[in-house]
Amino acid sequence: MNVVILAHSPFKHDHWDIPSGLKHSLEERGITVTSYSFECDIDSRYEAFTKCKKDIATGKVKADVALLCHAGSLGAVDELWTRSNFSNALLVQECGDEPAQYQNHLNLSSRSNLVFTPDLRCHHTYQNRGIKSIWLTHWADDLVFYPHHELPKDKNCSTTTGPRGGNASPQEIFNGAMGSGLTDYLQKELGEDFLNVRVTADENADLFRRSKIVFQFARVGEVTRRIFEAAACGALVVTNAINAHTGIYDLFEEDVDMVYYRTKEECAEKIKYYLNNDKERQRIAEQGNSKVINNHMVGDRVDDLLYQIKRMI
Repeated sequence: MNVVILAHSPFKHDHWDIPSGLKHSLEERGITVTSYSFECDIDSRYEAFTKCKKDIATGKVKADVALLCHAGSLGAVDELWTRSNFSNALLVQECGDEPAQYQNHLNLSSRSNLVFTPDLRCHHTYQNRGIKSIWLTHWADDLVFYPHHELPKDKNCSTTTGPRGGNASPQEIFNGAMGSGLTDYLQKELGEDFLNVRVTADENADLFRRSKIVFQFARVGEVTRRIFEAAACGALVVTNAINAHTGIYDLFEEDVDMVYYRTKEECAEKIKYYLNNDKERQRIAEQGNSKVINNHMVGDRVDDLLYQIKRMI
């Protein structure tokens, strides 16, 4: 099988992102992958698409599948996402950052032969629109996110979310209300035990590996990528309870695989409790880590995607 990937990614060896992880995993499975990188501007997108089209037309590159990895619309370049421009290759779209980007994907998804989304609700909506869709919830990349048992757990509770939570009611937290009130409250309640910091991609996984607890807040009430990555690194995940229609509780059982909170007070109390109860914290962290390592790594998602692709080409 031959796959071309078009993505907002540099595809460099020292850089990690979702398209790079998918490319590496596909190549591990013996699939020939040719990547085309573009930036945020229209000219860069147009150049990547036209170069891919030319390479396929001249026989320089073979393509059974064209995979688009991008969150949101490509603007005027949306119109180039047609099978005729890819020698009738199967058009597969990764619908990144859904549900937030769902509306911006409408044009591209209507042109795709197959879409995959991390959001179960969007998956059902695509199906209702007559679009072939598969639900591939988030994952962790095993080249980046993994435990390191020799590293000290010298961060009590960390997060990379920035300001989150607002002066939100329990229902607003449940739905993913935005603002700064929740993280401000946790900082006040937990003091030096709470580290809210911006890090580079290289530093992210190391921070999770060094943390006893990773706090997460789903800003639009979605299943977030961070909970998979933090669990893969061996941290206890504490995240807000969200709507069951997202499928979150089928993925991770409460107080077994990870910990959920419904109010800011409950969040602070649970973080304090698990910082003071090592055995319980480690038990849930180990279960969450095992769940992700065995079921939710990039290879698991690529295998599911390939199964569906092979049925369609």
